Amino acid sequence: MSTTVKKQIVTDVLPQLKHCAWLGTRSNPCALSQSVFLDIVLHFVVDWSWLELADMSDLAKNSLQSLKQWFESIAIEETITKRQPPIVIGDVFVKKAAAKIFLRACEELPSS
Repeated sequence: MSTTVKKQIVTDVLPQLKHCAWLGTRSNPCALSQSVFLDIVLHFVVDWSWLELADMSDLAKNSLQSLKQWFESIAIEETITKRQPPIVIGDVFVKKAAAKIFLRACEELPSS
């Protein structure tokens, strides 16, 4: 993927995910789409291994960092909030995706 395409994804596409963030919460009754949305967030917003940050402007980096923190807080809330016992297998995938984001956020906390 070219640097130009990556920059467009960061500046034009990823910020749009915030508008449909409800898909990653229990407001979404479909566990499968909730899990897929959280997986997309994990791989494009939380995990930056696909990006070359050196090629990005400070504004784009700050915007991506803010978006990342916002989604991490949603995943943390979804992970620690008590739910009804799962009735479909999709709930397992939702918990797994939210937990991955939660753990990634924990890895980045400053150690004491």
